[in-house]
Amino acid sequence: MERFARRRRAVRDDGGIRWDGPRRHRRVTGGRPRDRGGGADRPALHGAGDRHRAGGVRGAARHRRRGRTAGLQSSGGPGVLDRRGRARPHRAAVLGLARHARPARCRGLADRPVCARAALQRPLLGNRSAQRLAHLPTTLEIDEARARWRELSRADEQLAPIARFHQRWLELLASREAPDVALRLTGDEAERALEQGTPFLLAGHLEVDLAELDAHLRIAADALAQEGNGPAAEEAKRIASGADDLDVALGAALRGEAVSGSPTLGSLIEFGVQPALWAAAAQAVALVDLSRWSRGYCPVCGAWPLYGELSGPQRERHLRCGRCGADWSWAVLLCPYCGNDDHRKLGHFDNPDEREFLRVDTCEDCRGYVKGIASFTPASALRVAAEDAATLHLDVAARERGYERPGRTPDAARAGVPRSLAPRGGASN
Repeated sequence: MERFARRRRAVRDDGGIRWDGPRRHRRVTGGRPRDRGGGADRPALHGAGDRHRAGGVRGAARHRRRGRTAGLQSSGGPGVLDRRGRARPHRAAVLGLARHARPARCRGLADRPVCARAALQRPLLGNRSAQRLAHLPTTLEIDEARARWRELSRADEQLAPIARFHQRWLELLASREAPDVALRLTGDEAERALEQGTPFLLAGHLEVDLAELDAHLRIAADALAQEGNGPAAEEAKRIASGADDLDVALGAALRGEAVSGSPTLGSLIEFGVQPALWAAAAQAVALVDLSRWSRGYCPVCGAWPLYGELSGPQRERHLRCGRCGADWSWAVLLCPYCGNDDHRKLGHFDNPDEREFLRVDTCEDCRGYVKGIASFTPASALRVAAEDAATLHLDVAARERGYERPGRTPDAARAGVPRSLAPRGGASN
């Protein structure tokens, strides 16, 4: 007991060294400790000036209560040593640790570091579209999408042909440069389109070389010819040969119009215009904040969402577009098709084994449904199709219950506008 009490006493020598408390809470203010019976050369152990993840200093609370915090540095420097006895270098302040107005319950704690969690919540969740769509899909995103399709092909034999096609298409896509796309839309025009519920591609004008889109279409046709079979593969071979002029069909697809022809041709044309739509979405996000969009269809291209991403601990819902990769925030208790906001007519179902990360939200008025997929980070535009394919069993379960996607929307121009806010008589903008 005498030895233990002696170890707890503060020891200071002429060099200004101070050892306070047991080894876990020692702090060093400079110099080397004097001989303490065999332990003089031991470095300060873990806990001496360690940074807490919230921005404070580990072990500083007990010293603050004793009034002995002088000389304890919270951001590193010559006065703080690491676990090997070396001077810890100065570290720059972490983003969000700047002091700001404190709530009432925190007043009076002037010496306590500010927690950065609340300060970082807005840039992490509020501007997620701008962060992800600031650039066109990178090589890393292409590799991640290919890996996801590879995983699906191994997990489900029925998805293997589709997964092999997507892997081949992404491989060919990585070998080409992105098309040169310009969205002719001013900031004022984007604001008006946002208020009126007009997709940006209809409010503005998209300038793109159709020859580049035609080359991407031939790439998709070549991938289908290699990985597909049956009549679809034969038609893909003919399209890949360049025998048909598809500029008119490509232009119609960019405007969101229906393309006449076989389902195979329509699907390949969608793959051909997707790189241009990705670029258009990136430019549209730079003009206006998509979190203010109040329609159930995509603010960029006007397509219906494939599914909803449930992000963060609060499960905030963001609808995802499968054509251009855009996303926009959406209330959970609001149907994106008919605008039903009556919680008594909105429901959901799930599988007990997948309840933590998968669900299906339903509407009894329009009989529509939207899949919900929990995600820590937003999926890239290239992975949206893969995540939709990974949850096809939810589509089957919803259709067996009589739901469809999209639902029976009475007024497509006002799809998703809450009925409590809609004017009487069904007038639209």
